[in-house]
Amino acid sequence: MADRNYSLFAQPIVSYPNLKRLMLSSNKLIKIPKEMFQRNKNLETLDLSDNLLKQIIFNLNNLSNLKILDLRNNRISVLDQNSMKILNSLLVTNNISQNICGILQMANNPFLCSECDTLASIKWLSTTTHLQGDITCKNPKGNFIPVDNNAASFVQEECDRPIRIRNTILLSVLLSISTITFTVLSLYKWQKYQQQKRYKKNMEEKIQQIQKNKLETKYLVFLSFSSFDYNFLNNNVYEPLKHHLQDKTGTDRDLICFGDKNFQLGKPINDKMVLCLQESAVVMLLLSHNFCQSEFCRMEFDMALHMKKPFILRMKEELDEKEMVPSLQQLFKRNTRLL
Repeated sequence: MADRNYSLFAQPIVSYPNLKRLMLSSNKLIKIPKEMFQRNKNLETLDLSDNLLKQIIFNLNNLSNLKILDLRNNRISVLDQNSMKILNSLLVTNNISQNICGILQMANNPFLCSECDTLASIKWLSTTTHLQGDITCKNPKGNFIPVDNNAASFVQEECDRPIRIRNTILLSVLLSISTITFTVLSLYKWQKYQQQKRYKKNMEEKIQQIQKNKLETKYLVFLSFSSFDYNFLNNNVYEPLKHHLQDKTGTDRDLICFGDKNFQLGKPINDKMVLCLQESAVVMLLLSHNFCQSEFCRMEFDMALHMKKPFILRMKEELDEKEMVPSLQQLFKRNTRLL
């Protein structure tokens, strides 16, 4: 019946709610219908021994009076999560109602304790107090050992072995990387220190040249701005920057150059613009809407760009890049700017 009409096999005992003892041993049963015992609330003994069951897929949570569930001599090698869940539901139900111990009989099943996949099953079998009889499992060497805490610990160690190996390899790699990183950082810091030392020495030499008026350029900064922004520039850029540079270099000489101050009347403006740019180390642009609209400012910028002068961008206000000429847009995207 179980082989030829599985749905019919689930029905024979449905109409016997007072059934107390059911013997289904030695029937070569591969599986039991899920709801087969749901109406047999008074069942006390359920014998499924000497069959071919590999997992428990049938519900047992309604069997509150069950005293013996015999699953000996089946084909259960590993209890999956669903099987353990079903058995737990039975044990919880019976433990609350009758506090029954030894309700499960599962001896002589080919339990395995050789792989990590068997860990949960072995832990469950070694910790439940409702098992009756000695339970054994087959270890990696093919020997049968008792299912207890030692077996669970052995399987846990086998599970942890790849992790330990991985951690050992990882630790070795990390130590190697740490050593390399430490060496690289040490070299980097040493090079950084040497660079800072050279930079400091170079700055001291430059300051001495400025103080003796022997620098390659007459001015440190050329200010390029729109004449409409003169008042803003004078109060917020020129005066603070002049005093800052004088303080840093230890000289009273004005190290800033710009058109309205340094261009001479009567001289060709283009010639004076070129000369002032040549005599300045750095070009500072005061970018504004007025600057972007000024042909004169564009001319100054193009000349400085042609001379490959370093640029510092000072923003008077928020600007849309579309207002700028393409070459200024590239500089704007590449350079740091101060608002």
